[in-house]
Amino acid sequence: ELVTVVADVRDRERLAVLSGRLQPELILHAAAHKHVPLMEENPEEAVLVNIGGTANLIEFSRRVGAERFVMISTDKAVSPANVMGATKKVAEQLVRHAAAVGNGTRFMTVRFGNVLGSRGSVVPFFMKRIAAGLPLPITDPQMTRYFMTIKEAALLVIEAMVLDERSATYILEMGNPVSILELARNLLVLSGYDPAGGDDGPGIRITGLRPGERLHEALHEPDEELRPSENPLIRRAHRRGADPENLEASVAALLEHARAGDITGLRNLLAELTGRAELARPATGDA
Repeated sequence: ELVTVVADVRDRERLAVLSGRLQPELILHAAAHKHVPLMEENPEEAVLVNIGGTANLIEFSRRVGAERFVMISTDKAVSPANVMGATKKVAEQLVRHAAAVGNGTRFMTVRFGNVLGSRGSVVPFFMKRIAAGLPLPITDPQMTRYFMTIKEAALLVIEAMVLDERSATYILEMGNPVSILELARNLLVLSGYDPAGGDDGPGIRITGLRPGERLHEALHEPDEELRPSENPLIRRAHRRGADPENLEASVAALLEHARAGDITGLRNLLAELTGRAELARPATGDA
């Protein structure tokens, strides 16, 4: 039986009501703000959705006695250079904390890079620009990103869910990073245009890094040891360090800063929780 529910992950009371009606065995948490520059401009929304929403769904999963809770994370949570990545890093910390506390639910995170064809991803964006005859904006010629298809991502997330681990952070095999400049050039050629713009086609325009962006992403932290899993395309990230003490109290304070619109307090606490001092000030393009 399919039950359709409209709800907001930020609404703790609404989720509490739903916990009396629904008994899901699996909770797949994919709700998040993911647009880096927009979250730099609206950090309180990133905190309320990406962190507050995760905390609420963890509580919901305990209420309903779910067997598994799986959060979708991002490579931008690794040594985060921006608010969006930092909020996903704290969300990962919350999932690990929930797993350590325990209550019968298996908590895990699945972390990967960009998904081709997903909403807001670069390929559909470039294709729309080409169709409109507009230049393809590249922030830096050296920029690279990890990519996989929607089908690959979905199948590997499902594979990770059934691995026999009480709790874990899983990293999907993404292959080699892809040059965004070469991707743009190839799309122009496939569309019948000269990448240099010599045929009056769209061409390519270098724009410079936007706030919070960096040239290259990584899939794991320096203090994470990658271990094999039963699936050769999925690795387990084992943290050698410890997560912040008093995490739940710190997250509660962070959410209060967000609700009050206290951006300075929000950024300072986000920097403290992630160990990234640069997050205390508004981001600029940073390689």
